Amino acid sequence: FTLSALTSTIFSTFSDANFSISQTGFSPNQAVYFKLTTSSSGAAKKEFSLLNSDKQKVSSISTETSGNNPYTYTAQFTAPSTDGIYYIDVKLDDGAGKVFSGQRNINVGDTPGKNLELL
Repeated sequence: FTLSALTSTIFSTFSDANFSISQTGFSPNQAVYFKLTTSSSGAAKKEFSLLNSDKQKVSSISTETSGNNPYTYTAQFTAPSTDGIYYIDVKLDDGAGKVFSGQRNINVGDTPGKNLELL
């Protein structure tokens, strides 16, 4: 089982429910929205988790799915109450060779690079 990112994948975090204000820095307990667009349906495996800076699972994230190749996954969750760097961890497999595995960092509270976008 080999995980790889697909070239058509877009994975972003936002501060609003309309997914219009891109952001990676959040206040503790602030609403975090994310949107992932990819060609993997996740039919065989679909896992969304929030990890702490030690890459330990903090919680599972429930998502909504729309579209049909590309598939769009959206979610809203509350940022942790403790300052730090966290990761949205995603593992998708459609069972037919289209696989996505990736992480997107979010900075909560007073952390270095709080509002910098990763390239």
